[in-house]
Amino acid sequence: MLRIGLTGGIACGKSRVRRQLAAAGFGTLDLDAVAHEMIAPGGPAYPDVVAAFGRGILAADGTVDRKVLGARVFADAAARAELNALVHPRVRDEEARRAAAHRAAGGRVFVTDAALLVEAGFHLRFDRLVVVDCEGGEQLRRLVARDRIEEAAARARIAAQMPAAEKRRFAHIVLDASGSLEATDLEARRLVDMLLARADPPPHPIPTEAAVQAALHHGPAEGPRGLDRCASRPAWAPRAAWRWRRSSGSSCLRSRGRGSRPRPSRTAGVPARKRWPS
Repeated sequence: MLRIGLTGGIACGKSRVRRQLAAAGFGTLDLDAVAHEMIAPGGPAYPDVVAAFGRGILAADGTVDRKVLGARVFADAAARAELNALVHPRVRDEEARRAAAHRAAGGRVFVTDAALLVEAGFHLRFDRLVVVDCEGGEQLRRLVARDRIEEAAARARIAAQMPAAEKRRFAHIVLDASGSLEATDLEARRLVDMLLARADPPPHPIPTEAAVQAALHHGPAEGPRGLDRCASRPAWAPRAAWRWRRSSGSSCLRSRGRGSRPRPSRTAGVPARKRWPS
């Protein structure tokens, strides 16, 4: 089964694209919706979130007021990290359960939609990453209209996420949703055809170890983008997601942009090269 990560900036149109993929028969999952289930009364993260942020985040009916909580975490990086630590592990468990069920039912493609796949380092576990992009002015206009907030608040929410240009560098596929709804739907149908063409397994599966060594040696053209040696970590990148070490502790890789290739690894049996083949 082909696993697809679907992401994009806030109010860029990725939810509409996900609905089009679902209409085509793909398994889809909105991680943001799952996160809301986790913090709903009776949800596994509800008591921890209330304990961490106080009863001031609750509405009169006892549910978490997402606007109150959102305003707090968007303005405070430490609070945002604390909320993610409470909610994300439970969300990942639910995603794994639903993906396994779709595979067992014979599904060919499963799409996971979330705004922060790249920032959290989750994009590395997908076969393809699709980034839904939108022109900056149009994104701002949509966010103000959708959430009925002031322009300054909308700009702050956009600034809290990875810059759009940086996110595009991690994509295997960039879908431009700046135009009309009809134009976005057309692009989504083209995406369906593209992914279905990739969904059939190769006639001779490649052993996992060989595939990993080839990706490290030749670059991530067919796998997750963004492996290279460690360097400084940008402010938006969680430390745990930014660094990855081999079990031997002898290598450290960091995220890198679209089209780039990792430097040669010291993996046993894979010789280093001075330059990459074209």
